[in-house]
Amino acid sequence: MTVTLRKESSIGVLTLERPDVFNCLNPDLLVTLRRLIAANAPLALAQAKFAIDCGLEVNLASGLQIESNAYQLLIPTRDRLEGQEAFQQKRKPVYRGE
Repeated sequence: MTVTLRKESSIGVLTLERPDVFNCLNPDLLVTLRRLIAANAPLALAQAKFAIDCGLEVNLASGLQIESNAYQLLIPTRDRLEGQEAFQQKRKPVYRGE
């Protein structure tokens, strides 16, 4: 699956309040990292981003509950099943955001 930088930006991957934190890193490395992250299941990425964003503002127990709730929303998705099937079949998953 090819993911363009515009698509990566539209899902909010690596949105930072202090982008200067990454100024010391190689820009090509950051592009590669963004592509690797964005190539994953879009629903799972959205839930992970939500859990991270919300979890940073609360205590550990609440953060773990937020993470659990985010995962519970992913259990019935086709993308989760696709990921499991692809792993079992030793092939690359094709995520559709479903």
